[in-house]
Amino acid sequence: MPWYALYDKLTGRLHSLGTVLAEAIPDNLAIKELSGWGTSGEQAKDEPPGIMWGFIIRPPKVLIDRLQDIITHADYADFKEVWDALNATRKLKIKTALIRLLGRARWRNVSESITVQE
Repeated sequence: MPWYALYDKLTGRLHSLGTVLAEAIPDNLAIKELSGWGTSGEQAKDEPPGIMWGFIIRPPKVLIDRLQDIITHADYADFKEVWDALNATRKLKIKTALIRLLGRARWRNVSESITVQE
């Protein structure tokens, strides 16, 4: 059974591997058959397709939830004290309001500050 790689045409970034072809893919992606790869379990482990086929392998982007920051970070101990005193219904209402308030700023990269910058 052949293996296929789904990759970005422009950057060469590998998106996924599998033995089943996707029926419809976005225009910026392409599929390449990896003939000879993955025929044995050992080969699949020992020879990553990124090295073998020249794909660019990047680690997935790690995002931190600022809602968790405000609940768990030491700088916001006062908020955590109030949060812990709330019942589940109130927590859900506040969490929903904070999600709407933060919008796209809810998530931050690991290297970004906890504080939302303008």
